[in-house]
Amino acid sequence: MKKAMGLFLKLAILVVYALLLNRVCELLQFGGVRSRLPIIVFFFILLLILAGSSFFISRQKKKQVSRKGRVFRYGYIIIAGVLTVNASYRIYQSGTNYGGELAWFLERWFHQKEIALEHSNLYETGITGIIEDIEKRMDLPEELYLGDSFSLSFNPDGEITKVDFSMYGKNDQNETKGFLVVYDKQTSNKMTIYKEVNLNGSYEETKQLAILQDTINAVFLNRPFQAWSELKKPYVLTYHGERDWGYNPAGIIYINAEQEEQKAAHPYAKIVGCTLSVTFEGYSEVNFPEEKYIPHRYLLVDDIKSIPWEDPNSQLVMEAEKQRQKEMTEARSASEAYLDTEIGYRLYEVDAALGSRLYSLQKTVNGGEEWTVVNPDPFGGSTGMGAELQFLDEDLGFLYLSHSGGANGEVYITRDGGTTVTLISLELPQIDLGGGTVSEVYDTPKNVIEEENELILEIGQGADGDYNGGDSIYFYSDDQGETWRQK
Repeated sequence: MKKAMGLFLKLAILVVYALLLNRVCELLQFGGVRSRLPIIVFFFILLLILAGSSFFISRQKKKQVSRKGRVFRYGYIIIAGVLTVNASYRIYQSGTNYGGELAWFLERWFHQKEIALEHSNLYETGITGIIEDIEKRMDLPEELYLGDSFSLSFNPDGEITKVDFSMYGKNDQNETKGFLVVYDKQTSNKMTIYKEVNLNGSYEETKQLAILQDTINAVFLNRPFQAWSELKKPYVLTYHGERDWGYNPAGIIYINAEQEEQKAAHPYAKIVGCTLSVTFEGYSEVNFPEEKYIPHRYLLVDDIKSIPWEDPNSQLVMEAEKQRQKEMTEARSASEAYLDTEIGYRLYEVDAALGSRLYSLQKTVNGGEEWTVVNPDPFGGSTGMGAELQFLDEDLGFLYLSHSGGANGEVYITRDGGTTVTLISLELPQIDLGGGTVSEVYDTPKNVIEEENELILEIGQGADGDYNGGDSIYFYSDDQGETWRQK
């Protein structure tokens, strides 16, 4: 009787052990402490009871073990070992490569920290208080830089409700360390700090956290935003470092460290600077088109009486205007070709629609200081997505017009310096591509060279050509481009 009972207990122990391991593995992989932990505790207590009973019965039996008993014992140990190895492997999978709840637990344990936000009033401590609260529990680099953006929501009384930003800096070992800070008052009174965040630290001066701190101190020690108080919405503060606002002064407010303000009036240069934007939750130009709802965009300046963007005589304005004129000219100048340091030609964009452009042909005799229109429409009304030109001398030149993103094009010739421009007609070969397909694969004129009183025109395959390795064919002319033949 005792022998049968002992055998039953051993088998029962093995079954309960297997069930216990399975439940533990499920807990570590899928989580669910409330639903799975009571069952695990039950199986664990049952296992202890069965093991204790088995041990008590085995003490009552004789110590001599038969051959069958030894076989049973070895098999029992092997099965228990297999169950243990299998469970260990499942636990390993749950704890690596985010394969289960265990992996996320370890991630939070080693790379996250919950820190109470004690300095929760923005008007009183700015964001300096947030950094101080973090430094109570963590070591931060001495000089901090912001990641892509900074966002913070707060109530009209200054109470911080949400925070979301990343920061980085170099530690004592000169290693870049990144941190992500997240806070939502509705879910917790603690900030979640993600450590060892992988950030592409550019260490731009405009992303220094100190600049943001100085701007916030200047703005929020001034006054609340009463214009939006009737909306009863939290305010939202964002910072992306340096911003380019162009020549649009809407919402731009210059402010200095003494909290003196001046709205942008008539910028003479592009407004480019570190900008702190303040709006309210739910803002969009569509839903709130009125001028009073335009976000406040603060630019911190040293001297409120001498703002470089507003001073037409400032060096910044003069350099910006010179650069603007240069960019406008370069953007509309499709191609330039110079014969020497003084004489040159260019194709200049005069109109554009649906990706196609119209060009005029212009000439300079003073190295590009001044340009004169030679032909207002050299392509005879034809438009293209791109244009190039080359001149072999002051009279003979070639103009190239491309279509479909450079997939095909035409070539034009002038023999009087651009006054008269005509299309060159070529008999392009039809290429058999197999399968009954015949096509003009050589359809994009590229270049003309002159050798021994003979002009050689290269015809390529365009941007979409890959026939025969993308090679070219050539046409020749010995009468200054009147007629062309392919050899």
